[in-house]
Amino acid sequence: MREMQYLGPAGRQEFAVYSGLFLSTLDTGIVTVALQPISMVFDTTLAIAGLTVSFYLFALIALLIPGGWIGDRFGSQRTLSVGFAIFGIASIFCSASNSIAYLIAGRALQGVGGALIQSNALGYISKQAPERKLHMSTLVTAAISIGPIVGPSVGAILIEFGGWPWLFIINVPICIFGFGIAWHASAAPPRTRIGLDFKEMLFFGLLTGLAAWLLYALNTEGSGFLISLSLVATIAAAIVFVRYERHHPFPLIPITTLARRTPAFVATGAFVFGCTAGIFFAAAPVLLLRGEDDNLTIVGLITSVAPAGLFLGAYVRRELSRTLTDLSAMQIGSLTMLAALSIFAFLPPSSRTTFALIAALYGVGGGIFQVSNINSACRISPDRPSTAGAILRLFQNVGIALGATFALYVLEHGSASDGLGYSTPLIWGAASLMLASLLAISAFQRRAQYET
Repeated sequence: MREMQYLGPAGRQEFAVYSGLFLSTLDTGIVTVALQPISMVFDTTLAIAGLTVSFYLFALIALLIPGGWIGDRFGSQRTLSVGFAIFGIASIFCSASNSIAYLIAGRALQGVGGALIQSNALGYISKQAPERKLHMSTLVTAAISIGPIVGPSVGAILIEFGGWPWLFIINVPICIFGFGIAWHASAAPPRTRIGLDFKEMLFFGLLTGLAAWLLYALNTEGSGFLISLSLVATIAAAIVFVRYERHHPFPLIPITTLARRTPAFVATGAFVFGCTAGIFFAAAPVLLLRGEDDNLTIVGLITSVAPAGLFLGAYVRRELSRTLTDLSAMQIGSLTMLAALSIFAFLPPSSRTTFALIAALYGVGGGIFQVSNINSACRISPDRPSTAGAILRLFQNVGIALGATFALYVLEHGSASDGLGYSTPLIWGAASLMLASLLAISAFQRRAQYET
């Protein structure tokens, strides 16, 4: 009768959490199919149009932990409702944009809303009873995995029948629904108030601004001197910020907490999983399109098998909740993903069917791993649940970005040199090595820390 709980107020509240996570992950990739039409509409280059994706991801990544901090300060449900409001307003702004600059700004504002949604959705889960927490972690993994499955297909349909503005208009009803439920369910702010340090905010703002400028310089192929100067300034700002945070009683980013064994492993696991996911979703379409008879529709269907496996793996983990601890489940999930990526590296599939089966195996392992990783993250900082959820999403999103960048770089240079001859084993081998290293590190974890 567990599913019947969704008919009550608590069920509607949970559904708002799932809707928000689905929405924020859907918009990570839905715009990629529209980059060419957008560049033509606004008479700009593909690189500039690509900033609509880059700045969304940047704002999402940069503001995840501040979003968690705000949730711990003012209440996760109240902050979640604000995230829905910002995302909806930004979506309207994007759909009405009459220049590429306005569209990029609107996408960055969407990233702000997405950060508030993602960090505080996981913060809400952290407050649940242990059995309910595992169940919700399963559904969260499912919600996150559905976005990449339907994103490109939905985007293509909307562009074909309604034009690119509909990529953003479709978000508005979901945002209205999520805002209404989250705001209605919001309670009084937590009793423990976290002070506001303007010096800390200044350091973080400086770091964020410099990182944004570096991202812009890289995407627009700025001069080598400008990129080098921006990189040095960003690194210097990061060092100053980290040094300040280490001695802060209520840090925006809990550096000392992350230095402990269990939180460090959970964060590392999220990063490694993000890296391998970024590598897979960036490399798989390119490698599949090498076949002369492949087309985008078939490639999209084959690629979507992995997130579908993620969906299945999440439910497998839930059914084994009484048998496995979170650490054991993460090890099994890592080993399953490692097996799939090792096959890609050393025994490249000769048919699309085989490729899809191996991709499904990777997805199942990822689902088992992801649920346990989320459940473990909920224990990192019980007094700051939204911050803990934000840390998890931060490391995973950074991993996705770096993994995709690595895969695309290797594929580009492989194409130019030897027709991708060395690219396949190098890409999958690097991903396999990361998972093997994570498994090795897991052997030094205290199992008692991962028991419910």
